[in-house]
Amino acid sequence: MTSIQIAFFFYACRVFDQSDGMDWFYFLLNSQAAFNSSSMTDIVSYFTDLGVKQKDLGAFLDLLERKRIHKGQAILDEGLVENYVSFLQTGLVRYYILKEDKEITFDFIFPHTFFCSYDSFFTRKPTQFYSTALTDCEILRISYND
Repeated sequence: MTSIQIAFFFYACRVFDQSDGMDWFYFLLNSQAAFNSSSMTDIVSYFTDLGVKQKDLGAFLDLLERKRIHKGQAILDEGLVENYVSFLQTGLVRYYILKEDKEITFDFIFPHTFFCSYDSFFTRKPTQFYSTALTDCEILRISYND
């Protein structure tokens, strides 16, 4: 299971009905590893609400890295390549562009949501927007290399 496959699934779920592609997703997460940590309850709930069994999440969850981001801290700047698919556990994230020296907000990311610059992540080309923490945030993320 690669992070590209996982990111594609999350991108597809944002674009299409969340029920589409579940057979493919079950295939990706076909792991016998058990998950016993209560520190990732939100992400486990996210998947179990989609019908994924906890025992099937082990391989994916083992690849996640926990990161704290402080209010005002940049998550990704324009011109950089996205290297992570992230799950926002707590906090609020803002996506924006700069146009004529003005910040134009075009999206907010709320808790219990996956986020990433999907175009940059898949193509390995620089992103065209900024993402910043509006509050202190806690994320779980998986690397492109995983």
